Amino acid sequence: MKKSLLAAFIGTAFLSATAQAGTITLNGHANFAATTILEQDDAVIDYDFNNNLDFQRDSLFGLRVNADAGNGLFAASEIMSRGQDDFRVEMKWVYVGYEVTDSTFITAGNLRLPLFNHSDFLDVGVAYTPAALPRSVYALPETYAGISAFQHFHFLNQHITVQGVLGNLSDYIEYQGNNIRIEADQIYGGNILIENGLIALRGAYYNTTDTSFAYHGDQTNIHLQQLANQELVESPGNQETRMWSFGFALRDHRLVLEADHVEFTEKNGLTPGIRATYGLFGYRMNNFTPYTMYERRRDTGATIARAGVSASAYEVIQSESLELGQSTSTWSAGVRWDFHRNAALTAEVSRLRQKNEDSGENVFGSLALSVKF
Repeated sequence: MKKSLLAAFIGTAFLSATAQAGTITLNGHANFAATTILEQDDAVIDYDFNNNLDFQRDSLFGLRVNADAGNGLFAASEIMSRGQDDFRVEMKWVYVGYEVTDSTFITAGNLRLPLFNHSDFLDVGVAYTPAALPRSVYALPETYAGISAFQHFHFLNQHITVQGVLGNLSDYIEYQGNNIRIEADQIYGGNILIENGLIALRGAYYNTTDTSFAYHGDQTNIHLQQLANQELVESPGNQETRMWSFGFALRDHRLVLEADHVEFTEKNGLTPGIRATYGLFGYRMNNFTPYTMYERRRDTGATIARAGVSASAYEVIQSESLELGQSTSTWSAGVRWDFHRNAALTAEVSRLRQKNEDSGENVFGSLALSVKF
């Protein structure tokens, strides 16, 4: 929290300083969404949806300030207000940057973690086709505080961007709609993007060190905390985790095709591993884009070593870990209507099937208006 406040202070001070010396621009985005459950099984994940029309859960508003101080120096900050947080206003991302050369630049501050195809614009609804990004896949940390360096290359008609990341992590991981807080003294890694105007391929890999987890909530994630409190096992020190992903996107004026695969594991820990994939196919017809999307998540059990843990404790750990983990498949179908160059209306129906001990399915409905300005 202190690191985030420091980043916000630095960015705000820089923006104030450049207000007189450079150019400042404002832009923003908003989502106004209505969601409901059309068919409900109480034992199945519901992502906090309910039988009534909910106009708050997926609604949000964002305002971005960009400051150009000249000679390659710039800064940006973004204020967010989300319905799921009762529209509490917070400064989500704030950073300064410097363009070293035409192909090299660095940034520092509170930054987005580039893990997915849509990491750079997670909350900008007009930037992606579905009513909402796949909830079971986009469930890993999205923000870190630190530095980042970019390098652009051109090779055989391919545009290549390599990015390195170093910083601290304080964010959330989502299991069955519940959040577990992850804190890491250090996160490091990078990603590569290769694109030629039609196809974009990207991959990312990140490690965290001295990592801790805060289990809280009203479902099975409190059980793992109880295990630690009861000292059934000693929490291993200097915890390490890794996240890696691979994605691609077809950038055609008619055909919409994209996919992401992500995995998360904790070395010798209690937290379930995550393995999730989604794919989307759509076809643009004038201002309308019908589409279908499939997402699959199969979490794995705890990775704590058997050595030093009694057989009974190990069985309890694995049972609780698998209960916390998510095993779901979701099919979605919808249509997006781009009725304005800066606005779109999307209607979507999703069927989620749960495949663990509490098998069953829920059907969700969404209607979202997305605007950018």
